[in-house]
Amino acid sequence: MEQYNRLQVFDFDETFVRVPSYASKRLAENSEITFTHPYDFYDHPNSLNDNVYNIQMVGPVYDAWKEGRGDMKTFQTLITHRVKEVEKEVKLVLSNRSIKFNEFHFLGRRTPKVDEVIIMLEARPNINVIEIYEDSIHQLSLYQDYFNSVEHAYEVKLYLVDKSNMFKIDNIQISGAKKVILI
Repeated sequence: MEQYNRLQVFDFDETFVRVPSYASKRLAENSEITFTHPYDFYDHPNSLNDNVYNIQMVGPVYDAWKEGRGDMKTFQTLITHRVKEVEKEVKLVLSNRSIKFNEFHFLGRRTPKVDEVIIMLEARPNINVIEIYEDSIHQLSLYQDYFNSVEHAYEVKLYLVDKSNMFKIDNIQISGAKKVILI
């Protein structure tokens, strides 16, 4: 039986690595490929072309990964809303930087990331420390809601990675969500 006692969960885009945004789509388009919706771009292998884009790791997140990688009791996973069809490209971006994870989860837009974490925790009952690195305050609030609702006393550390800083978040209260529409 696995003896992990810590779980580190990393988001990919804008958390572990800085990647091109939908605004960069013209570099990836050609006469045969055009993108009319942001997800069309992110779901295509061209969005992760290391020869076209300056894809870079985010320092404090990489440092947390590196520290966890050296701990045999830490289980590290990447959970992304990228689709399975770009798994090869995501893994190539990471392997070109010598980054490895115990597991990868490519969810598309089908499920909240917390659902995958729940499954991982059920399979690893010895985990009592959970660190989550994410750029979406909404995803972090879903994690927080789940961990606030369970009887198990996990030590949960939520980290928000924004454009220029990484913050440990202790209590999230969000309201009034409005869907972003590009105009």
